[in-house]
Amino acid sequence: MDKEPSAPLFLEPLHGVELLFNNCEPKHNKKLPFHLNVTLNYDVEIESNSLPIWTMLDEGARYSSLVELYKDGNKHRLTVKCEGEGSFVFDDSEMLIDWQSAGTGFEHYLQSLGLTCWLELQGVPCIHANAITLDDDSALVIAPSRTGKSTLTTLLASHQFKLMTDDMAAIHPSGDGIFTIYPSWPKVRLWPDMANSLIGMEVDTHGNSGSNVGEMDEYSINDVLLKDKPLIAAPQKKHVHQKFAKYEIKFDESNNVWRHKPAQLKVIYYLERLEEAANVECKIERLSASNALMILLQNSMLANAYVSMGIEMERLTSLAEILESIPLFKISYRSGLSNLENVGDRLKQHMSAC
Repeated sequence: MDKEPSAPLFLEPLHGVELLFNNCEPKHNKKLPFHLNVTLNYDVEIESNSLPIWTMLDEGARYSSLVELYKDGNKHRLTVKCEGEGSFVFDDSEMLIDWQSAGTGFEHYLQSLGLTCWLELQGVPCIHANAITLDDDSALVIAPSRTGKSTLTTLLASHQFKLMTDDMAAIHPSGDGIFTIYPSWPKVRLWPDMANSLIGMEVDTHGNSGSNVGEMDEYSINDVLLKDKPLIAAPQKKHVHQKFAKYEIKFDESNNVWRHKPAQLKVIYYLERLEEAANVECKIERLSASNALMILLQNSMLANAYVSMGIEMERLTSLAEILESIPLFKISYRSGLSNLENVGDRLKQHMSAC
């Protein structure tokens, strides 16, 4: 069954790529690096006639996620079996999405995996990072999963930063040592306690207010940081899926926390969250080129898939070229909500001085 996406998300480009459904005419011609023709089918059974060239399996107590990459001539096929299930089949100019209508929709997997794989094959490195902007400059914020990367970057909206991407950032080369970050769809994923503290009242996908849910174990963000005033007024939020506690929060332009235009990459930060008893409130130090390169490699979106994709050496060269122009700093900071405002102040001062 063919289906034309109607979600407002598709009105905006994604990481510098305009998705042209059913060969429609481009609407965003202005300075976009890529246009990709996309066809979307639902409930089409996919059969594999070959062995995958790369497999990634992630399992936990309540979930299992299997991602496999296949190669057939000039086409690749990326299959996903998680809370959502389907595949992305693509060459340089076209992508076919075959998705099962039961379960989580394809949009998250397109942004985090499908488009990442396509962009990497176009020579655009994709990093597991959040992108933020201050004035007209952008920064990447890298951190291991579950260490508060999205919480910190969302809180930075109270320090005159704006959000650009959540969980993935594509680093587009623009020539002469300049690199550009393009925004993703305007949404982030946060754990329930943080989501409800940052937003205030429970909000369903229709924008109706409800009661607060979720409590902080030790602190309230409103008490410590926001002076009993929510940082973000009534965006839409919903659970990512029933087996995953995180909320997906979607912004619109009225929130004034999301940058919808590209920005030149100025600096990269790697977060190191220390124990609450640590003496360091916030320390920022530049890393050597070799350590910086290792961090980018360790935080690449597709783990070790690049060897199987045949782009390992080209990608390594691209990352090294990025680090010739863009400094990477480690931010070591003491854990605890009471210290986050200090981290935000230091980050703003540091980025302004870079």
